[in-house]
Amino acid sequence: MIKVFLPFISIIFLFFPFFSVEAQVSQPSLVQYTFTHNLRFGDKGIGVKNLQRSLNLFPTSLVAVSGPGSPGNETEFFGNLTLQAVIRFQELYRNDILFPIGLTKGTGFFGPLTRTKLNALLIAEGKMNSGNTPGAPRLVSIYPISGAEGTKVTITGTGFSETNNTVLSGTATYKNTPSANGVIEVTVTSSIPDAVKKYYLPIDLKFMVRTGDILSNELTFTLVGGSDTISDEVKNQYKNKTLELLNLPDGFRNF
Repeated sequence: MIKVFLPFISIIFLFFPFFSVEAQVSQPSLVQYTFTHNLRFGDKGIGVKNLQRSLNLFPTSLVAVSGPGSPGNETEFFGNLTLQAVIRFQELYRNDILFPIGLTKGTGFFGPLTRTKLNALLIAEGKMNSGNTPGAPRLVSIYPISGAEGTKVTITGTGFSETNNTVLSGTATYKNTPSANGVIEVTVTSSIPDAVKKYYLPIDLKFMVRTGDILSNELTFTLVGGSDTISDEVKNQYKNKTLELLNLPDGFRNF
């Protein structure tokens, strides 16, 4: 019986390492990813997905608030939402990306200068807390878990600075926020124009806290609107349009 089963066991151990390696490398980690190739409108692939994931780390270049392209729902297609996110990123860092080549407006082409700037920022963001970094900020609870703009939110956790925390929500950044006894309080705001809130709300905001250059885990707060009732179908049609077609005010680009 030993002779019968030994070849079978050998086959299992022969192939098992290959299965293990494939499972480890099938999804590149964001903080280990370095962009080396240009990307443009219409491109597809894991590079586009990592681009969306990277842009979603920064409130100004958020690809989408909800649905395809939003944090946790990134796709492998470089469409209009990704194009606009790249443009916002380029214009935010125009001194490093646009001015050196004589441009004042973003193009949406993810080329060498844009790649260099994003890679540099990802090196800083590479210390994002995975839950194992000693002394890193860690969020335990958020209260309340939903509300309208103007709601005071209490974030409880560990590893906060007494005076210099940055709270990120996806639609707003709260800088130099103090904490006391493991508690941070912020008043919820967003840069979504009042005229279009009824089409976008409710949405889930992902709250994180940055202390120094280390990001915490995230907790969800649901931003709700007023009493306007609009069908999900109409909301989805609205969200799927590009910023140009909507002709929204410039402030809408900042979330």
